[in-house]
Amino acid sequence: MATTPKTLVVKDLEEKSILVSRTFSAPLEEVWRGCTESELLEQ
Repeated sequence: MATTPKTLVVKDLEEKSILVSRTFSAPLEEVWRGCTESELLEQ
């Protein structure tokens, strides 16, 4: 059974900041490659 990624958005209006966090159901190495290799980013 595949799980969908979970995204969390936290807004701090006083500090004027936004934190976006996403949890993936994949090995860290694959997620890192997907975020850092240009040919994968284009997909």
